[in-house]
Amino acid sequence: MVRPQETIRVELEEYLWRALQVFNVYRLLVATAFLLFEQAGLTPRVLGTANPELYSWVVALYFSFAILMIALLVKRYPGYKSSVAMQISLDIIAIVAIIYASGEVNNGLGVLLAVSVGVSSLLIGNSKALAVPAAATIALFAQVFYSHYIDGLDSQFTNSGLLGTSFFIISYLSLTLAKRLYYTEKTVLESKADLASMEAVNQDIIQTLKSGLIVLDESLNIQMLNDAAWRELNMPSAPKMQPLKAISREIYLATKQWLAKPLTDSMLIKLASRNIELQLSFRKLGADEHNLILIFLEDTTKLTQQAQQLKLTSLGRLTASIAHEIRNPLGAISHAAQLLNESEGITENDKDLCAMITRHSLRMNTIIENVLNLSQSRPPQQESIYLESIITQVKKELLQHHDPQPEIDVLIKPQDIQVLFDRSQLQQIINNLCQNGLRYSLENTGTASLHIYAAYHSPSGQAYLDIIDRGKGVKEQYKDKIFEPFFTTSNSGTGLGLYLARELCQSNGANLSYIPLPSEGGSCFRIEFGQ
Repeated sequence: MVRPQETIRVELEEYLWRALQVFNVYRLLVATAFLLFEQAGLTPRVLGTANPELYSWVVALYFSFAILMIALLVKRYPGYKSSVAMQISLDIIAIVAIIYASGEVNNGLGVLLAVSVGVSSLLIGNSKALAVPAAATIALFAQVFYSHYIDGLDSQFTNSGLLGTSFFIISYLSLTLAKRLYYTEKTVLESKADLASMEAVNQDIIQTLKSGLIVLDESLNIQMLNDAAWRELNMPSAPKMQPLKAISREIYLATKQWLAKPLTDSMLIKLASRNIELQLSFRKLGADEHNLILIFLEDTTKLTQQAQQLKLTSLGRLTASIAHEIRNPLGAISHAAQLLNESEGITENDKDLCAMITRHSLRMNTIIENVLNLSQSRPPQQESIYLESIITQVKKELLQHHDPQPEIDVLIKPQDIQVLFDRSQLQQIINNLCQNGLRYSLENTGTASLHIYAAYHSPSGQAYLDIIDRGKGVKEQYKDKIFEPFFTTSNSGTGLGLYLARELCQSNGANLSYIPLPSEGGSCFRIEFGQ
């Protein structure tokens, strides 16, 4: 990872190279203007009057140098400091040579030299830049000296002195400005680097949150979401900047409801695509019409599992404390009924009453044992299980021990469906549901039959298992009660089978639900496994 200081240094160098490229563009434009004026015969009278041939050569070489510098700057050769020194040196030589070829210092060409001096101070940015006006002044005086003593022209030392003085003033002002610009730019880049670092930290915190987070704009378009929210929304492709309505209609409707009546900041919804419940928490960022909306997503599955474990623990404490007190007198009642049934002189009516006492005593004992088994159930030992193997095992046991011989159709599509579950608990759940289904099919049709179907939901990829019987189905008024403890419509049932099956499913992160089949008749119990 690049350190912030290193990043700042690299960006500052990038700005300096760009400034050097702009300066070379200026040089190319000046050289091109000189060249075009000469070729078109429009050269002003002050240019090249003293030595036209030298003027032509210098202009051509100056233009060629500007072209060459384009290629060198693209490759950034031979380095920034060397490039600056080379350009400034050749600028001084070329412009002084053009001044010499034009015959006078006060012909206005000194302005070009002043520009080069000022820009060089900005590009160098430290006290070394003062060497540039010194070199320009020396070159200018050397040109005047040569013109006066060798060519016999009029002395122009005063003008050269004034121009050299202006070079130092321009260089000093440019250097002061360069330092301020440098520190300003450095401060901006440091602030930018700090903001980028903070943004990276915030992004890392947001992405590692266990709760899902969605950020919406005022139009309810998704601006950002973390990995947890992406998974909760069934991993949509390219969700950013898409309308929330297109990604999750349930969350969209909940958000609209909250915006219309923000009486509470939380809401519980069910995602039909994954059959899970989500706790939504809403927050607003900003106080105007351009504010953002934060939505926190919390999957209640784990909370349900934790609550289930606490409930089972509490139930275990309760049943452990009262089981002994109930089973002792219950055993005494059952034993007394057996003795009474075996006594002499008992009538048939009394024997029937004794049998009733024994039968209901056994039923109460079964209920106590079921409650004890439920309360003392261990935490699930989840493992990856192929549904085909465990369904095949349950089917084999049912065919061996059920009388009459049942008809069980199994369809698993695809055959390699894997789920994360406690093996013994899943076998217990499937066996319980199959036993119920075979019994009700036999009562309704005279044939013990079942259809078992397993597949994946599309597009969520969530595995599910359907156990379908041919019974009469569950009456409408009982649909909301069949998973309650001790609720039963059978004279021989305890009312704990479906309750226990659902509790075990929830402990493993799955869900057991009832699906009526009014057109076909019968019932369908569906296990939807967690992802």
